[in-house]
Amino acid sequence: MAKPLEKERFDSFIVFRLAGDLSSYILNLLKAELVYDVRETGICRVVLNMKDIDYITSSDLGLFVQIYHYLDAEAGNNTGHDPAEQACPEPVEGVERIKKAVLCLTNLTPFVLDVIHMTRLDTVFRIYKTEEEAIKDLTSEKD
Repeated sequence: MAKPLEKERFDSFIVFRLAGDLSSYILNLLKAELVYDVRETGICRVVLNMKDIDYITSSDLGLFVQIYHYLDAEAGNNTGHDPAEQACPEPVEGVERIKKAVLCLTNLTPFVLDVIHMTRLDTVFRIYKTEEEAIKDLTSEKD
């Protein structure tokens, strides 16, 4: 059985691999891990590999939007939304922030992709067919 959440750090982005249902436990774990990593590293570019996610709710989408706003705020683009503001420590002193926030979604099932298109969140998030495509794109980008 796969872990519900796996993480891999790269030089300028972090990949999270989700498995199973997007329960509140998994989403809270994702949020906590993401906030910790962003505060610790200054990296504000994230890939969510949703290969094993067959279903998504409006609450799940809302959390993804919160995550995007959080990344944007941490990158120095004050959106006024920081879902981790009360629960997390101050940024680590001396950690340089990457200035561009990016949230990529990969390996979406047809249902999840349809929901993303219907809600027009494909204009907010970057959508890739595979994790490898997202990694290649982010690796080639200048911050």
